Amino acid sequence: MSSPDGWINTSVEETFEIVGGGTPSTRVPDYWSGDIPWISSADIDQQHNIDVRRFITKSAVHDSATNLVPAGSVIVVTRVGLGKVAIAPTSMCFSQDSQALIQSGDHLNSKYVLLYMSTAVSVFKHISRGTTISGVTTKQLRELPFNLPPRPEQDRIVAEIEALFSDLDAA
Repeated sequence: MSSPDGWINTSVEETFEIVGGGTPSTRVPDYWSGDIPWISSADIDQQHNIDVRRFITKSAVHDSATNLVPAGSVIVVTRVGLGKVAIAPTSMCFSQDSQALIQSGDHLNSKYVLLYMSTAVSVFKHISRGTTISGVTTKQLRELPFNLPPRPEQDRIVAEIEALFSDLDAA
């Protein structure tokens, strides 16, 4: 299948830096008394909103598997809560149930990435292979195809979809 002119058929791995998360030890109360937002999949809703309820310290980031990702990173839930996707509104950390897609430069519209991944991760629910937790491996996420239009086309797609959602809300 060919792509429209100017579109690139690539993969998530070729387009983004993929960063995993982790949970600082809850047995160390000092880790949970900071000002760095930390979320789990439960803090992301189906409308792509993030409700930050917990905050950690720099030492919690340093001493655990969690990572601080920049604002604009797209967070994809790949385990518990599989399929949820959101844009980090600020620099933040997250649990091991998610992966962040970090972009460099301005050739990507974060909302386009969010909308694309929202559709693409629906496939995850059909291919997940967990025995107790439905989940997707980092390898599966990396290999996921990513259709990349030129930036003006991404912006147009986002505007069209937002207009459709606005019409639906009005109805």
